[in-house]
Amino acid sequence: MVIGWNERELARRTGRHQTQVRRWIKGESPIPSPVAAWISDLADFIVAHPGPRLVSALPATSGR
Repeated sequence: MVIGWNERELARRTGRHQTQVRRWIKGESPIPSPVAAWISDLADFIVAHPGPRLVSALPATSGR
């Protein structure tokens, strides 16, 4: 998952009940168009602007 939220967090951020979000995920209920567009825009933004990641240092070479 690009956004990284669980059902509870998505419900909180969209102002919906967690049961409703679960129905969206299972395909039992359609996602309202404005919510679907918002999620899509958010995912696109995260892909285009990934957060900083810890990168391990490369081992030093002795040059020998």
